[in-house]
Amino acid sequence: MSSKLPEVVQNEVGAVELHNLSVLIPENEDNNKTYFTLMQKNLKTLETMLK
Repeated sequence: MSSKLPEVVQNEVGAVELHNLSVLIPENEDNNKTYFTLMQKNLKTLETMLK
């Protein structure tokens, strides 16, 4: 079951990219992305949206 939340947010505020944080894919690991760096990026995106 996938969450509809990202789709709803994107439809309401425009194109927004949030990582779902449920899994790390090889591309994330290759770019030295961790759960915490992805979460920080999501937080910055949300802060920007709310301004």
